[in-house]
Amino acid sequence: KGLQFPIVILPWIENKGSNRRAQALWEMLPEGLAVDIKPWDKPGAKANNLFFKLGSELEAEKDLAEIKRLLYVACTRAEDHLYFFGKRQKQADEKGLSFQYYIEKHLASQSDTPSSGRVDMISLQRRTKDDLRHWYGRQRKPSAGDFALAYAKAKPLVRDIRRRRLSVTDLNTLSKGNPGTQSHPAALSPTTPLPAEKFGELCHEAVEQALEHGPGWSYEPSETLARGLDPDGFARAVILASSMARGFLESEFWQALPETAAIKSEKSFLLAVGNFVVDGRMDLFAETDTDVFVIDFKSDAVRNPEGYRTQLELYRKAASAFAPGKSVSVGLFWLRTSELEWISPSMEEKDLIELAERASRGIGQEYA
Repeated sequence: KGLQFPIVILPWIENKGSNRRAQALWEMLPEGLAVDIKPWDKPGAKANNLFFKLGSELEAEKDLAEIKRLLYVACTRAEDHLYFFGKRQKQADEKGLSFQYYIEKHLASQSDTPSSGRVDMISLQRRTKDDLRHWYGRQRKPSAGDFALAYAKAKPLVRDIRRRRLSVTDLNTLSKGNPGTQSHPAALSPTTPLPAEKFGELCHEAVEQALEHGPGWSYEPSETLARGLDPDGFARAVILASSMARGFLESEFWQALPETAAIKSEKSFLLAVGNFVVDGRMDLFAETDTDVFVIDFKSDAVRNPEGYRTQLELYRKAASAFAPGKSVSVGLFWLRTSELEWISPSMEEKDLIELAERASRGIGQEYA
């Protein structure tokens, strides 16, 4: 658990799994041990233990729960494509002891409307006895040389397998470079003693700590950020990042936010965009009784709001899904100048789907 792969295949889903013992003589209960034996002093008596029966039912429920957990873990290992292989059984599984039971149950309940959670079933050609004779009826068994020759003649099987799960960064990167870039020389200062990427990580960590602890906090950078950096330059960068984070706490927006607002930093989401799933994380998600505010913190030396328009549009859609019916505002907080810039909606659903299609085609080449 924890590993993920672009393509995951689950074979033999018709197999029934169980941790149950074939001949159970005892069952564990929270209150003690229930034993299923006949009374020694009553010949011909039948074993009839109410507590043992109760324990058996509890164990059966645990078995079903474990099978569901295994199926969940197996399915969530797939990033983009998930394949199930199994065969139809003459006697259907009615107790839910196989993966196939739950997949067929989903097939029976899903609508005809395409969605990212849809399961499509494909019937494969049934093999006959003649096929088996052809495979196993050879007079001469293949040698190592035969395999080597076949391998040398083999050609790679190329398939255009597109990714279905994308990131906000994937889509935003494609849309960067739009006209409308605004460069503000005043925003270039103060200069930073660290590379831009490292300084950005430092600023985000400082803001996250500031949101958690409030104005009286003192920034304590993680050790991993300091590795391989000049100690003096890093110390100056820490002071600068702390000052920028404090600038947000002193901003008009933060001061005016109601105390009853629900604040969440680094709020993760999965968003359906057409037939794709986009994952992302919002720096700040603030929700009041009537409004939702999403803010992305930027430590860029040059202000370019157009370069983040796709990112913010995805944030807007995700926030609307989290809080349906509420007014959603998304904006960029420029840490160097302590300015908050609200971004108005400018992209439609079809624009985001088109970007997802383009991103999928580009990234899908990794698996070709």
